[in-house]
Amino acid sequence: MPLYDYSCEICNHEFEAFQHMADRPLHTCPECNHRSLKRIISAPAIRTTATFSKGKGTLLTQFGGDEAEVKRVTDKAKQQGYTPRDTDIYEPGLAGSCGAPTAFIPSSDPVGGVKRACKKLGTGCEGRGMTIKAPAGARN
Repeated sequence: MPLYDYSCEICNHEFEAFQHMADRPLHTCPECNHRSLKRIISAPAIRTTATFSKGKGTLLTQFGGDEAEVKRVTDKAKQQGYTPRDTDIYEPGLAGSCGAPTAFIPSSDPVGGVKRACKKLGTGCEGRGMTIKAPAGARN
């Protein structure tokens, strides 16, 4: 689903909304309840390997410097047969459980890593600038 930007002409509230392309534009502002929304046309986001992992940093950075949480998650991954690298990107949405190996994406190939994880999980994935369709017959 595309992400649309909206702005209220009355209170200047701005927000984003995921909508199907066939959905009608929103009209009522969630902030002031006036029918004064305008959809903002903006350039599409293009996600490349470089922009996918931009700003993610190390696992410690991703967990806000919480060393105990990083240790807990990486220990769970090790119990499941995967030793996370410090540079891995942890995507909790791909984890069926805490520390699931499928949630650790290599920063060197994040898009490919997400695709492999989705295939392994037998599901589609949407977000972070990409959409991967679920295999035929899979429930999402």
